[in-house]
Amino acid sequence: MRRTIQQIAPKGTIAKMQGTTSSLASAMASAPSGFICKFAALLLIGFSVFFSTGTIAQQLPKGNWDMFDVDILGNMYMCDNHTLIKADINGKPLANYENNFLGEIKQIDCFTGLKLLVFHNQSNTLVLLDKNLAPLGEAFDLNSAELYSVGAACLNSRDQIWVADMQQKQLLLFDNKMNTLEQGAVFGRYTSSNVIRQMVFRGGVLKLITDDNEILLFDQFGTFMSKHSFKELKHPFFSHRDILFSDGSQHLRFLHASLETDTIIPQTQSDNMLIESKNQLYLISGNSIKKLNK
Repeated sequence: MRRTIQQIAPKGTIAKMQGTTSSLASAMASAPSGFICKFAALLLIGFSVFFSTGTIAQQLPKGNWDMFDVDILGNMYMCDNHTLIKADINGKPLANYENNFLGEIKQIDCFTGLKLLVFHNQSNTLVLLDKNLAPLGEAFDLNSAELYSVGAACLNSRDQIWVADMQQKQLLLFDNKMNTLEQGAVFGRYTSSNVIRQMVFRGGVLKLITDDNEILLFDQFGTFMSKHSFKELKHPFFSHRDILFSDGSQHLRFLHASLETDTIIPQTQSDNMLIESKNQLYLISGNSIKKLNK
């Protein structure tokens, strides 16, 4: 089932507007032409504000942000492959993390807000951060755990670490000392893709997005559940339970509960993406963020 979120006027609004038509017409007929022009301009502005799809956009810190996450407290995180910034939902910076020695950042996992994971793919290293984006102990060298080709990594609800091993095409679960706790599914049996774009553990489910526009779902033990393919899967964002993404023409929601896809709004620009915080949608376009009306 597909549903589209639409903006509608409150009940009675149209009737009230129609009821004022005759009085407005008689008043404007006797008014100077200059006043009529100004009144018409103000009326147009009022209509555009009333039927707007959102509030005034707020500016984000300058950067080429291509990774976004939101924690359960409502804070937002943005990353440009080198710098990770924590901000409030309006884009005001609160903290930042950067480690040029470890190289580029491929993935961030900030959902809990108290313990965050950063995957530096160039150095094959994992770093755990606290809520102020300060490192928690030493970085994990994945090579020392004989993991020489890692596609993605994330935390589960117990702050244990899931890793997508690209050599064996298998999911592996580790504790915070990189001791193996669980050998999950060989995900290579369910996809031919050699690239895992993102991986998170949300709502009790391990979720992978491949470079072939696929969503793979696994349970808390890494057992395969289902696979879902799309024509395009752009700008994916993992909310508490669902996955928001674009197919190039509209913004969609992949529902955790029903495994169905719903339309949210049309996509007006190719770089637009949606994120969600505390059940509120926000539109990110370039270096700005805008709250969408429900």
